[in-house]
Amino acid sequence: MSRQAQLLVLALIGAGALLGAVLIATGTVGGGGISLRAASAKNATPTAPGATATPRIQDSVAAWTKKYGEPRGTDFARLKIPSIGVNAPVGAWAVKGNAMPEPYGPIDVAWYDLTAFPGQGGYPGTGKNAIFGAHADLNRDIAGVGQHYTGPAVFWDLDSLKAGDRVELELNGQSLKYSVVWAKEVSATTTDWGQYWSSDVKVDSITLFTCSGKFNPDTHEYSSRLIVRAERQK
Repeated sequence: MSRQAQLLVLALIGAGALLGAVLIATGTVGGGGISLRAASAKNATPTAPGATATPRIQDSVAAWTKKYGEPRGTDFARLKIPSIGVNAPVGAWAVKGNAMPEPYGPIDVAWYDLTAFPGQGGYPGTGKNAIFGAHADLNRDIAGVGQHYTGPAVFWDLDSLKAGDRVELELNGQSLKYSVVWAKEVSATTTDWGQYWSSDVKVDSITLFTCSGKFNPDTHEYSSRLIVRAERQK
């Protein structure tokens, strides 16, 4: 079970099948993407093509933030998940084509503005389904910093979440509180992604997303994706 830095791409399959599939393209050193890490073997994280594993002894989110601060453009909101120690800045990324922009680096989270795709996603706190993604580990040069980062990132422990865990979003002077209702590991190739990105939810929701599953060292692809859903609490 392992994950690696990758680029999240939304592929449209079939007429009208908006955001129907999610494909993962390889990220390399100097490349980027939604980053993935070992779900059950945290002492060994695959890195660039041709590499096997990197011990978990490198940079940390806290140390990196203290040294370099938070990236510009990540003042849209702040995401907090106390049970796994997340307190991260959030940037807003508009999805206009078939590519889902990646977060800047190891410490920030992306909220995906899917208004170009009716019926998908939503603005946080409006009764729809706000979609968030972040790196879980990273091995690459960080743009704007001029330094290389290797190691765990903000969503490193996302797969540790369980039902009832609290997720907080600070947005526009409000503190929106959510509670995890489920977490699923789904197929990377056969999943109907529209059902998870759909804005048609009964309760104001947020969906956290990254990759998981078995890493294929030949194709540099992963067998599964990790999805965590949380619902607004009164």
